Amino acid sequence: MKKDNEVHTRLLSEPEVQLVLKGLPSLMRDLAGDCIVIAEYGWGCNIHNDLQYKPMEVGVAWLDGFISDSIEQRIFVPASSDLSVSTPEGGCEILFCHESDIHISGGQRKLVQQACEHPLLKELIDTEMRTRKWTRTQ
Repeated sequence: MKKDNEVHTRLLSEPEVQLVLKGLPSLMRDLAGDCIVIAEYGWGCNIHNDLQYKPMEVGVAWLDGFISDSIEQRIFVPASSDLSVSTPEGGCEILFCHESDIHISGGQRKLVQQACEHPLLKELIDTEMRTRKWTRTQ
């Protein structure tokens, strides 16, 4: 994937991160329908290193339960560890970063653009990145 396909939010407050986490199932459903998404625990997750960066299939209908269980069990700590969720085949990936921002990227420019324009993320995108033109070819 080209770096041009990656967009970041500004640094987010804890309530903003929680709001996006709560709305993530709806966002994924809007992007890919009622499907199986791929979740991965990443840097800083409180889980054995061998279990980090391992793709896990999670149904969109159960994504909210997966996220809340991960937080409740302190496997994933928002703004302290990384959790990514992507549409099938990596079309669009949403990475909740340990640095208190969210990275939106993926292999399908149209899906990445759709995610960035979604009401859940639109106002959180870094101002400089918001002016980026989506007309460039991939």
